[in-house]
Amino acid sequence: MEASALMTVAEYRGVDLAVAIAISDELRHDGMWVNGYSSRRLSNATRVAVRASLDVLVAVGD
Repeated sequence: MEASALMTVAEYRGVDLAVAIAISDELRHDGMWVNGYSSRRLSNATRVAVRASLDVLVAVGD
């Protein structure tokens, strides 16, 4: 939902937008819901995504 709102505003304003989405929870085939929000795996993936985003912004700013 948040990404959709940002995309709408970016289109209206005529600016570029990139969105990275991390899926933390999982609904397994047996119906069990696995909450991954506070998992180390998500934390590591978030750190990598933020670092990559900052690297891109620095490169674009040069």
